[in-house]
Amino acid sequence: VLDKVEILQNKTCHKTTLKTPYKLFFAVDPFTGKQKTMKETEKQKLRSRIEKNNQTNLMKENKK
Repeated sequence: VLDKVEILQNKTCHKTTLKTPYKLFFAVDPFTGKQKTMKETEKQKLRSRIEKNNQTNLMKENKK
């Protein structure tokens, strides 16, 4: 079961445009070994956090 889950995660990792680990988007239930997708609100929070990080990184790059 775990092998299949890992393969699934790797596939989804490549599909996402955001440069973040797939674990942020897909949590694996430790008991069933199945993937649970985040709720939309959680995804939204995550997206805004990523955007903030990107902005701060850009600012750091510009200061150099």
